[in-house]
Order: sequence, then C-alpha cells, then structure tokens
Amino acid sequence: MKKIVLITWMIVQTIAAYSQTDTYGDSTTYQSDGKWIDETLEQCIKQKGSTNNGVVACLVEALDAWEKQLHDTYELLYSQMEGANRINLQSSQTAWEAYKKAQYRFLENYYGSMEGTMYKQIMVSEKIDVLKRRFPELYNLTQD
Repeated sequence: MKKIVLITWMIVQTIAAYSQTDTYGDSTTYQSDGKWIDETLEQCIKQKGSTNNGVVACLVEALDAWEKQLHDTYELLYSQMEGANRINLQSSQTAWEAYKKAQYRFLENYYGSMEGTMYKQIMVSEKIDVLKRRFPELYNLTQD
C-alpha cells in the first residue's frame, strides 16, 4: 500500500513540476516551446483524472503531442541548416530515434512485467520524459 501511495505521489509531483509555466507574450513562441502540452495535460487530468484510465488517456495524449512537437521542431531546425550541419543533424536525430525506440521497448518490458494499474501511468510518463529531454536540445538551436 505504501508503494502505491508513493508512486501516486511521484506522478502528481512530476505533473505539477512540468505544469509550471512562465508568462508568455508571444503566442507563436508559446506554442512552439512545448509548454502548452504540459498545461493541456494538467487540464486533462483535472477533467478525466478521477480514474487510472483517465490519467493514462491524458498521458497518452500528451505523449502524442510531444512526439509531434519534437518532430515539428526537428523539421524547423532542419530547414534552418545547410551543408554539413544539416547532415550532422540528420545523423544525430537518426541515432536519437534508435535510442528512443530502444528506451521505449525497455520501459514497456520493465513496467509491463509489474503488477498494478499505476505502472502504465509511470511508463507513459517515462516515455514523455525521454522526449522532453531531447526537445530543448533541438528547440534551443532553432532560437540561434
């Protein structure tokens, strides 16, 4: 029982930490920096979060949004690059995609072998974290 309470607390803390926002003056920057995804996730959990399935559905929506946000940011950065920089970016992204696929597989196997409905929430949250670690690496370069 203590384990479930601890895991629930960790998920709530993670969501709260990621939902902290700054004041945005430019709506374009607001949309492109990905913060809107965390705000949408927070609202979704407030609406649907009374059940484990509701939280998982919200997290899956956030995962999909982060996948798209990351892809769009990569495409923007790619369009800004030329020559060797473009080739190196492509190579870096290809390697990162292989890492992401392997990490997702690891998380699915690891959490999939555990008993309890909370582990699906944790698994999807961990997948989101994989994307959120890569995002600033690409996004910050689009700002140069």
